[in-house]
Amino acid sequence: MDVFLRGVWTMVPGDEDTSWVQKLAKAKKRWEIGFPDQGEIIRRMLQAGVSERDIARLCRIVGFETAQGILNLIDDPAVAYYGFNDDARELDWRIHVFDANTGEDLGHLDGVHDSFQEMDPTGREMEPPPTE
Repeated sequence: MDVFLRGVWTMVPGDEDTSWVQKLAKAKKRWEIGFPDQGEIIRRMLQAGVSERDIARLCRIVGFETAQGILNLIDDPAVAYYGFNDDARELDWRIHVFDANTGEDLGHLDGVHDSFQEMDPTGREMEPPPTE
């Protein structure tokens, strides 16, 4: 499970190195980086006085919450039915693991959402970075 969750963490933006904020803000043409309006939104936030650090922190929190929600859905397929009043076929799913070299069946991952926060590569478990 550690390898899978480590991979998920690579999708969550960092909040200590904020250089990516300026990189996005400086993107001029559509789709140069990110989505067409991403650079413009970041530029407006910076012009309004929002710090690079706050932008990075907010993006990290949103990234974490999104990943945590998807992991919760993986662990509990019933989440996919919440709030929908339809006759969708009830399904179940899980992450099945195989050894990449031998094909050996290693079973499936359970409780991936339970361990995600504690695997924060910063060691902070999503606490804010220390102030400068």
